[in-house]
Amino acid sequence: MSTPIIEIIRDLSIASQSHVIKRNMVDEEPLKVLSKILPVVHMKEAVEYIPVGAFGNMSQTRITGIPSHEPSWLGTLKEYIHGEGWTDEVIDYFKSEIKDQPFPAAGARGVLQVHSYNGICFASNGSHRLVGLVCYLAAQYGDNAIAKSVNHRGTVFDSDALALLQRLYGHSTTGIKLMSRMELEGNVEVGVSNLINIDERYYTYKDGKFVLLWPQPATRLQKLLKKDEIRKHQAKFEKQKYTILNHEDFKRLIETTWLTQALAIHNRTKRKNYV
Repeated sequence: MSTPIIEIIRDLSIASQSHVIKRNMVDEEPLKVLSKILPVVHMKEAVEYIPVGAFGNMSQTRITGIPSHEPSWLGTLKEYIHGEGWTDEVIDYFKSEIKDQPFPAAGARGVLQVHSYNGICFASNGSHRLVGLVCYLAAQYGDNAIAKSVNHRGTVFDSDALALLQRLYGHSTTGIKLMSRMELEGNVEVGVSNLINIDERYYTYKDGKFVLLWPQPATRLQKLLKKDEIRKHQAKFEKQKYTILNHEDFKRLIETTWLTQALAIHNRTKRKNYV
């Protein structure tokens, strides 16, 4: 009796030296919140070559399957991906131009689709196969391996706004707390309020700028005279519900470059077609 293909992929991945499959997965929620705060451009769906290191996580609906003691691609492969019905053709699928190919497994629905924030990718459809894809390619070909011709749509942050945020973050290592909510008058949306907390300094992003809300500059005497007012004001910010973009994930957001390179290639191709 032949060894199930999922066991072959697991054994290969466990024995590999890949860093990509052993690092923690990325929480999508903070990136989603950040995309409501900073200006973004939404890309149309296109087929892309995507480095395996650019994949951040499965879909948001599947994250309960990530083991808390090993929240990585490898941990998820070992403890969550059952691989039932995966045929031997799965390996050929992972190595091929994926495009709109059906996944060779009983019960698999739809084609592999991913979405990204500045190039950090998450599954829109095909979470289980994405775990197998990342683990197999990284284990077999190394951390520079490429997933070929994957259906992708991207959200790209404004580069100036992201550079300003990076400047505010500076040498911090504590991550960024984010909050964004709709402001309503009755049932009518009238705006969006947001808070960005870096090392207990609270900002809001408005009209292309990060505005410091708290703490406001004050002398020692002013702080002493208004200490009750200051505590009350600070408590107002602290009681908000935040999501945290951790330090490592923020670094990945800044350092992931494959999408900007792909965009540059697409733009050059468009210009050639008009000539």
